[in-house]
Amino acid sequence: LLISFATLSVFVQTESINFSNVISTSKQLIKASGNNQLFGIANGLADRIDRFLIGLIMPLSLLSKYALITSIISFTRFFPEAYNRILLLKYHSTVSGQKRTFGVTGLFLISCGVIGFVLSAQVFIEYIFGNEWVLPLEVAALFAVQEILRGYYQSSAIKLVSLGGSSFISRISLLLILCAVTLMVLLINQFGLIGAPISMILIYILLIYLVFNKIKASTK
Repeated sequence: LLISFATLSVFVQTESINFSNVISTSKQLIKASGNNQLFGIANGLADRIDRFLIGLIMPLSLLSKYALITSIISFTRFFPEAYNRILLLKYHSTVSGQKRTFGVTGLFLISCGVIGFVLSAQVFIEYIFGNEWVLPLEVAALFAVQEILRGYYQSSAIKLVSLGGSSFISRISLLLILCAVTLMVLLINQFGLIGAPISMILIYILLIYLVFNKIKASTK
């Protein structure tokens, strides 16, 4: 922070800056990105709301265990993005008319990677922190599924924004916030810790369905 402040101070003193243009450009940028701001807020909230609600509803000891395992498994959300990038590369490198069988293979590899990641996380926690910190495997597995769906939803939503669907994404982002809070409170009270990932899985399946249909309609 001190280095950033010192660099900014030197830059301001040595360079002539037209602050009126900076302010004007900033206002234009904020206005242009208005429809996408709720998307970012909703995703940030969905990333933390489960811990907040678990802390309110359940003992803090369970929250600590949940936060530990989910912090490790949350990296699985990047698997769909990596898969999409590889699939795009495969698409551009495929000869016209050549049969493509990469999809099934890619999904199989991702599934194997996620299973291995979840099991490794459980073993790591048991070895480093002890068996008392290990949550049931189904909680970790469902959270991994949640993170994969989250990554797929975000990737699909960004694609829809590039097609001009910013207003639609803004509306379903509001739906994400409302459904996440409501459904998570109900399911955590009903099923305990496992209710948190189940609720988000149901929500992301719905959002992916809505985004997929909108993309399909936009590309006709």
